[in-house]
Amino acid sequence: MKNVAKYPLFAALLGLSLTACQKQADPQPQPAAPQTQVTADANGESVLRVGETLTAGQSLVSGGDGAFRLIQRNDGDLVLIQIATNQVFWRTGTQGNSGARTTLRSDGSLVVLSRSNAVLYRSPAKGQGTHTLRLVSTSGDVRLEVQSSTSPIYRIFYKRLGFVAEPSN
Repeated sequence: MKNVAKYPLFAALLGLSLTACQKQADPQPQPAAPQTQVTADANGESVLRVGETLTAGQSLVSGGDGAFRLIQRNDGDLVLIQIATNQVFWRTGTQGNSGARTTLRSDGSLVVLSRSNAVLYRSPAKGQGTHTLRLVSTSGDVRLEVQSSTSPIYRIFYKRLGFVAEPSN
């Protein structure tokens, strides 16, 4: 450092470099974004549990014969399709809402929410309890239903041999 005094320009530049390398004060910490538990995905689960979420491109595959898929599409629509034919059997009609997601609430209602958390679709609530959304298909039957520890099964969609039954309450 003895020779630095002979070269004032070099000393000034060295001082600027060292200042730039010093640790700056950390900005105010930002609150962490809420984490959404996502376990039902395209890897083949057939169940969505309370608090779990399907986001764009994620899906449930039907338990049983695996012939159906419930997909949260990029356009916001939640759609039930037959995998072999790509035929749509049921949908929420929530297309046009990019960023929408689907979740099962603690009251047993299946809800599609917009990016700003507005409710776009909601199935009837079943009361408090332990709820699961199940997609099941066997031998031509397909059922999308909420099972509950405190109330009877609520079928959101049911199809058998070409006719569609109304949801049971």
